[in-house]
Amino acid sequence: MIATPNDGRIVDINSALTRIYGHSHEQALGKDPREISLFANPEDYVRLERALMERGALSNFEADLRTRDGRTVPTLLSAVMVDLGVGVRVVSILHDISERRAADLALANARDAALESTRLKSAFLANTSHEIRTPLNVILGYTDLVGEHLANIGDHTQDAYLEALGRAGRRLLKTIQQILDYSRMEAGALTLDPSAIALAPFIEDQVNDLRVLATEKGLELRLEIAADEATVRFDEYCLQTALSNLLHNAIKFTDRGEIVLGLERDNAGTLKLEVRDTGVGIDDNYLPRLFEPFSQEQTGHSRRFEGAGLGLAFARRCVELGGARISAASRKGVGSTFTIEFPRTCEIRRRRA
Repeated sequence: MIATPNDGRIVDINSALTRIYGHSHEQALGKDPREISLFANPEDYVRLERALMERGALSNFEADLRTRDGRTVPTLLSAVMVDLGVGVRVVSILHDISERRAADLALANARDAALESTRLKSAFLANTSHEIRTPLNVILGYTDLVGEHLANIGDHTQDAYLEALGRAGRRLLKTIQQILDYSRMEAGALTLDPSAIALAPFIEDQVNDLRVLATEKGLELRLEIAADEATVRFDEYCLQTALSNLLHNAIKFTDRGEIVLGLERDNAGTLKLEVRDTGVGIDDNYLPRLFEPFSQEQTGHSRRFEGAGLGLAFARRCVELGGARISAASRKGVGSTFTIEFPRTCEIRRRRA
């Protein structure tokens, strides 16, 4: 479209403008765009005219234009003032962006629907977990009371049943807590509180906490610390949860041999935490889905190992929230290695004296 700069009257239009907006050459010629109601919002034309007079050109100006039959067409306008030999004229290029606007709207609706779905899922999980946890705590509490009463009167005939009941209840409670924690994290309801963590004593505490569990299975649980000076700025809950899940998994999936928690730097100076085991290993076909929530290599009632399939998914989210990354390598029947890599931005460097 070509128009005069002082009064905005249309000098010429091409066939594309006629086809899209329905105004013929004869209907538009000599008219101000407002006279043919080309702009659905007259204020858009005022803003365009002001910007063009100030800068002499403009691009990517979005406005809704009205067709001759009253429809609205989202349009992207670019305009420049050019001397065409018969005087300065405003040359405008108009692009129909209806498809792009529809795609943007569809994307926004999909995003809103996904956010609402996540919110509803998190609310459902939180409410359901609460409704299950409350009576379950009562059951476990009374189980302990019954056990204490029978022990006081010297009756041990029910010990095996009470132990099985307590073990099943605690397993269910742990599963519910995992689901609740993961849903909070996915919904962005987990507040991070990064602090300085000296890794050597931190991981030593983790190993000491689980050493009895490993010993009960006849496993050696040991430390290999080659970077004892390393300190990172990280959320302690996230790091403790991730590391605890990795160690519990290593113990669960290892029948003989050892589990090693190592702290070292690679040749590039990257700080790494490694959990290595001599367990059952992971099949190559399953490795790509290893960190997916509720994912398990063995499924069905006949599966050998218990669990909801949330431990590794939760560990990954915990690690990634702090800016680190987690990876896994494994050989079936040989063992697995899980590695947490800390970027340099996480490290706190000690000043030299």
